[in-house]
Amino acid sequence: MPVLLVFLASGLGGVLRHLLGGWAASRLGPSFPVGTIAINVVGSFLLVGVLEADGYERYAAGAGAATA
Repeated sequence: MPVLLVFLASGLGGVLRHLLGGWAASRLGPSFPVGTIAINVVGSFLLVGVLEADGYERYAAGAGAATA
């Protein structure tokens, strides 16, 4: 199931990046990838929200890593 969620989320992120990039390029010009930066920032916040909701400590040090 987690692999399917990653697949769907990455597909959705790619589509949103394409749409927002096209929109931003038409409004601001294609010289700087504002749309890509915006969707990456939004995606980063969403990822942090998902990790926090699932219990971030499980992913923080890696599986089986020694902590101080």
